[in-house]
Amino acid sequence: MLRYPSMRRELVECLEILGSPELRDGRTGEPIQLDVPVHFLFDDSVLADDAERAIGWYLVDADEAQLVRDVIGAIDRIFVAHGTEHPDQYFLELPEWTRVLGLARTAATTLKDRDPGHW
Repeated sequence: MLRYPSMRRELVECLEILGSPELRDGRTGEPIQLDVPVHFLFDDSVLADDAERAIGWYLVDADEAQLVRDVIGAIDRIFVAHGTEHPDQYFLELPEWTRVLGLARTAATTLKDRDPGHW
């Protein structure tokens, strides 16, 4: 049993945003906002520093921690290469963002499949 299922739901929502091809293609009809998912992953949680610390809290095991670490690593590589001071659309249009899309989609799907009662 996870201690913070609400944080798990928030994590999944963030991963779904990052993994949305509609977001990348501008088909959401809403302004593109990467702030919430990026801040959650890098600033508002322990995930960027040590995802394993979230096991038992809102991640089930090391496999889930690795999935989240993969997403964070892909985003971090983009930020290192391009900086962080660009508009969201700049990042979404980078060829490297395709990797973020795939990793985030896989992570979101896996977390949801492992905890189907909460969706």
